Amino acid sequence: METLRIPISAIIFDTGDILVHKIPDEKTTVWNEFLTRFTSERDCKESLDQLYEKVRVLGSNSNSEYVSLNSNLEIKLSLIEEYEIEKWWKNPDPHMVEIISRLWHIGFKIGILTDSALSSTKIREVLSQISPYVHQIVSSREIGLMKPHKQMYEKILSVLDTQSHKALFIAHDPEEINGALKTGLFCEDFELIGDLNKLLDLIQRKYTLA
Repeated sequence: METLRIPISAIIFDTGDILVHKIPDEKTTVWNEFLTRFTSERDCKESLDQLYEKVRVLGSNSNSEYVSLNSNLEIKLSLIEEYEIEKWWKNPDPHMVEIISRLWHIGFKIGILTDSALSSTKIREVLSQISPYVHQIVSSREIGLMKPHKQMYEKILSVLDTQSHKALFIAHDPEEINGALKTGLFCEDFELIGDLNKLLDLIQRKYTLA
């Protein structure tokens, strides 16, 4: 007897290490610019991480030109943005376009929900290969909160005009998956799936277009 598939209308992707993959800091061209501002590589890494986290939740302060960690350190926001683009967005998964376009052609609404230092407009620009297939993007940079905050999931559901019980969230962080489940979304753990081709196969076996 064939198992009944779950009807959904939207598939929402986290991005990091699912659609795009990080590269080491040292391989980004802006890394040396950061190093010149700190006394050691360790100080650089710790301070940059703090700055990066701060930018990812700027919210209504997103139009600021500079971001500061303390009174002695102020860095151009554009440099943090460039860092994220080079570290993450310039290394897309080789199967990203094929899989996202196939899901779009099936009829699913495609959303991206990401904790990012970039605006949704900038993310759409750097993901130009799949932008025609992505209906909506929600970035923590604009919301001022990060997953697993409930408001992040509610926002992407709202802009996709989709109810939680008709949405599937693809992620790999346990806290973010738990947050989505508490909001009523279906979830698949990408850590257990491994790659986008296997994900497509799983979706086609387990879910159907609502």
